[in-house]
Amino acid sequence: MKPHSLKPLIELYDFDGKPKRPLPGFVDAETTWARVPPDVRDWITCRLKETPVPFPWYWFGPVGCGKSSAAALVYQYAPDVVELTTGHIVRTMPLAFRLDDLVGMIRKGRRAGGLEMMDETTGKMFMRTEGHLFSMMRRAAVVVIDEVGNGKPDDKDRLIVDRLSDVLQFCRVIYTSNIYPKRPENKPGAAVLQDIYDARIASRMVANGHCREFSAVRMRNSKAVFEFQNRGQP
Repeated sequence: MKPHSLKPLIELYDFDGKPKRPLPGFVDAETTWARVPPDVRDWITCRLKETPVPFPWYWFGPVGCGKSSAAALVYQYAPDVVELTTGHIVRTMPLAFRLDDLVGMIRKGRRAGGLEMMDETTGKMFMRTEGHLFSMMRRAAVVVIDEVGNGKPDDKDRLIVDRLSDVLQFCRVIYTSNIYPKRPENKPGAAVLQDIYDARIASRMVANGHCREFSAVRMRNSKAVFEFQNRGQP
């Protein structure tokens, strides 16, 4: 069961305050909100004000358009704990991974009898079972999964992604990808999620949530300006 905070979720994300933890390793250490389109931050703030928050969020677009930066910053500012209506304080420990790193960690952990993870705040390594990792994901304020669809997964990797997508459909998860969630009408040859995994995994990653496209638009001054576009959803 997901923890429900006494405070609105947006009050736990102080984007103008001090970051709560280092950025994940898949983005530049100098990443700030200045690298993210202003309307993206406005949209995130708006979404966090809603109850319940409609996850999963699937953000897609070309390399360099700001989707990974935006997701990493949500992770960086996510709350460590929430206060339940019972008065208890629950640790949520936000999580962030590149998908291929996470799959590799799980494969290695299955051979070694445990998953080796690093606390982003302290830099210390700790061991967890696969079941414990899934429990952490369910409780987390946010789980960021970067580079979805990168590479060509083999059958073993695809089975792990299938399990992950099953667990994460009940989590506050942000997926980022260069891959379209569904085939666009103007690009009939474009790769889509189900081409890389299968229809079931693709459906879990986008069903009942929000798909957003980040795209770079070339302006007259030849500088790239990034836009945050709605793909037919609020």
